[in-house]
Parts: sequence; structure tokens; C-alpha cells
Amino acid sequence: MRRVLNPSACFIAACAVFTVLLLTRPCLALETEQAKDTQTFVDSIGVNTHINYFDRLYGNFDLLKQRLEESGIRHVRDGAVLQNDAYNRLVYGRWKTLASFGVKFDMCFDPRGSIKQPSPEQISKLLDLAGGSVESIEGPNELDISKKPAWIDVAHNYQQALFTAAKQVPAATELNFVGPSMAFVKNAQRVGDISEFVTRGNLHTYAAGGMPDSLYAKQAQQATAMYGQKPLIVTETGYHNAMNNHGSQPPISEAAGAKYIPRLYFQSFNAGIEKTYLYEFFDEGNDPAQTNQEFHFGLVRYDGTPKPAFVAMRNLISILRDNSGGPASAGMLSYQISDESPNLAHTLLRKRNGAYYLAIWQEVPSYDTKTQTDLVVQAVHESISFPKAFRHINLYNPMESASPIQQWSKAAKVDVNIPDHVLVLEMLP
Repeated sequence: MRRVLNPSACFIAACAVFTVLLLTRPCLALETEQAKDTQTFVDSIGVNTHINYFDRLYGNFDLLKQRLEESGIRHVRDGAVLQNDAYNRLVYGRWKTLASFGVKFDMCFDPRGSIKQPSPEQISKLLDLAGGSVESIEGPNELDISKKPAWIDVAHNYQQALFTAAKQVPAATELNFVGPSMAFVKNAQRVGDISEFVTRGNLHTYAAGGMPDSLYAKQAQQATAMYGQKPLIVTETGYHNAMNNHGSQPPISEAAGAKYIPRLYFQSFNAGIEKTYLYEFFDEGNDPAQTNQEFHFGLVRYDGTPKPAFVAMRNLISILRDNSGGPASAGMLSYQISDESPNLAHTLLRKRNGAYYLAIWQEVPSYDTKTQTDLVVQAVHESISFPKAFRHINLYNPMESASPIQQWSKAAKVDVNIPDHVLVLEMLP
């Protein structure tokens, strides 16, 4: 699923309030708030790969395995493909290797690939080859820019055939069925209702170099034309760092990516999106001139070194991962933020051991795409207070470390300087 350039106007959603879903509104002096489960947030984090791109960096499977395991990301989107037996064993052997440390796949089917018309036999074979690593089956990718004259009929017919065939496969009956993606979500109106053949809707939300704060309100509403009220998954979103590419989807610096990408995952989660798959894990090709945007969407550079966004996500996942098992954790937390800066945004989470985690940041631009300049944003000083003291409160900066940068004991109030990137406040009862 190679990313095709989309004009920015399609992806910058209006700033209208998506009241039911969007919790990253300007942060008010909240009295009591329902926390969400930390592991549910961690499991909402996904990434795109191209494991069968043997001539690109993905061909270095040892590196892919190392970096993916290190990242903590355990949900991956990749394409369904069938060729000869040796090829199939190689590709899906790699899927199974990644599954050995917990990776689960969204398997994307597309008529432009090797699965021209999905059948129960093909789906059964693919799931068997993948060895239980598949958690969802997805319909075609961005047919609206495929230049197929009958793409609307193809989207309908292929999704219906995929859903109908998969329902005849015992190993697929419990999987989620994600609908086709549109490059331009306004085209959902042209496709019409296909909710009968999906369990999850699909969005592609690229911010075109801008803030991730308002991607979902308008697009989620437009997607109802295809999916009704089905829950939504974002199967592509992200930023590229091809600094000498001057197309309609502007680049951002790696430093800005480290700020925007964690914010993007939180914004998506707060908007009710079940999973968000960043495009993509590796920079695909060697492009030292930085002119080809398709080679620079990754969390990992072509030379195999992590970008700052990789480091930030690795640390964030390490801080929030909850391996304790048991049912999802929920709880109410009362707290107050002193000055109520209008640009503050947050996500409140809770682990099963009763610890609360407040991810907080300024939702302001961190990068000027016109001048290609990283913006210097002054941190805002806030006092965060609670009705009673916590045994320990720890402050984390995921851009730097998975260890606390500041600690308090028996504290009911802490003072924090909040920047334009995510900080995490851990409250231990």
C-alpha cells in the first residue's frame, strides 16, 4: 500500500467540536474525569510495513525484527499476497516470526494485487500461512485514486466478496473486517453504504504537515456515508521528512515528527478510533537528496537508525504498557489544572494496579511548513492538584527517556512546565 500524495485540503479537518468523541479540547479545570485503560491505548498503536518489499529496507528482516520488537508496537498493517510456495513460506514465515513476540496483523486485500477475487480457499490458505497472526481483514486501499473507471463498483463488489468468502472460513469468523479506505474521504458519499460487509470503518488521515488536532471531526462524519455508525480504524496517517520535496503534502523535520506523532496517537484515541496505523515503520529507499516523499515516512531511517519519533514512541509505550493482565481498568480521578491554558490537551489513563497516567501537552504548531522551521514554543507553567495526596507522582518526558525526569512523594499538588510535546504524569496511590 504505497502512499499516494493527497492534497492537504482534503485532510485538514474543520475545527468544529466533535463533542461526543474528541477529548483533547482545550483543557478545563476538570473536577472529575473517567480514565481509560492504558493497555487499550497501547493496543491502539499500529504501524504499516511492507514485509514483501525485499529490494527495500524491509528486505533486511533481522533489522525489522530488532527495531519492531524494540519499539513496543505490536499491531502491524501489511498486504495479502499469494505467489509460489517458496515465496509464500518466506513472507508469512516472517509474519509468524514477528508474531512470536506478540505482533498481530491487519491483512489488506486488494484486487490490484495477487488476490483478484477473494475466495474461501485463498483466505483459509493465507490465514494458515500466517499462523494465527492475523487480527483483522481489510478491503481495498484507496481505490478512488486507482484510475479504474468503475472503481466504485469494484469497491462494493470486492468488499462484499471478501466479507462473504471470509465468513465461510472458520479461522476468520472472529476477525474484524475493516472496510476499504478512501484517499479522499469525501468520496465515501459516492461509494455509499457498505456497512453490511464490514465490522469496522476505515479512514486515511494525513495532516499534510500540520497539527494532528482536528483530523477526525469532519472526516468521521463523512465516513458515515459508507460505514454508518460502525467503529472506525485509521489505517494510514503520518508525516514525511523529505525536506526537498515541495509537493502538496509538505514535509516536517524529524524533530517536529517526534512531537506530532505521539500527539497524533493520543488525538486519534481520544476521538474514539480503535486503532491507528502510522504510515510507516521504515524509510523505504535510499534518497540522500530528500526529494522523494515515499522514501521518508518511516520511524526508522534508511540506514537503520531510529528517528526521534521512534525514540519517543518506544519510551511512551514502555511507560504505559500494562502487562498485569485481567480486565481493562477504569476509574474516576478528580484533579484541577491551575491556569487553564486554552491550548492544553490531555488524555487520562489508568493501569490495572490503580495508577493513573495523565498525558498532557500544548496543542500548538511545532513546525512552520512554509519556512521549514522548527518553532520554539514556550512551555506553560501549570499547577496540577488533587483532593488527596498520592504516595508517589512521577513526571516523564518520552522524547528523552522512559525513566522519570522529576519525582514527588506524598504530594497532592505538582508544578509542571508543559511544552508542545507529550509529558506523562504518573500518580501512584
